[in-house]
Amino acid sequence: MVELKQIESGKLLCLEAKSSLLDVSALFQQIKDYTGERKVPLKGDHLVIVYDPPEAINREQAHYAAAVELAGDCTGDGELTVVVQSNMTVAYECFQGPYEGLADVYQRIISWIHDKGYQVAGPAREFYLVGPPADPASFITEVQIPIRRFRAGNSSET
Repeated sequence: MVELKQIESGKLLCLEAKSSLLDVSALFQQIKDYTGERKVPLKGDHLVIVYDPPEAINREQAHYAAAVELAGDCTGDGELTVVVQSNMTVAYECFQGPYEGLADVYQRIISWIHDKGYQVAGPAREFYLVGPPADPASFITEVQIPIRRFRAGNSSET
C-alpha cells in the first residue's frame, strides 16, 4: 500500500555508477571501507538513489548512486561525493520479496502519484532493509519517490 512520509534534510555520502543494480554491494563495500578507515560516523540504512526515470528503471543497466547518511563531517574523496538532501515528501511502499518484484511496486507508486494529483519531484530511492545474504523471498525493500503537488498550467514533469 502506497503511503506518504516526510524525509528530513541531511548529508549523504554517495558513490555513483552506471551498471547493474546487482553490482551495488561492491559500491557499499567501497563506502564501508572509506568510512571505516576515516572513522566517519553514519546513521540510517543503506540506500540507492536511482537517477533513471521511475517509469523506466532497467535494473540490468541503471544510473544510480549507493549512499549512506552521514552523522558527522565528511568531505568525500574523488569518486565519493557528499550530497545535501533537502526536506522532501515521498510516496513510498515496502515490498517483501525478490528484487524482480520491484517493477510492480514502482508502477503502483507512479499510478498513485498521478491519481492523487502529485508529480515526481526527484530521483527514486531504494532502502534495502533486509537483503543478501538472506533468502530473496524474505528481502524487504522500501521504495520512495519524492513528490510535489501538480500545479495547474505546468505540464512538465520531473
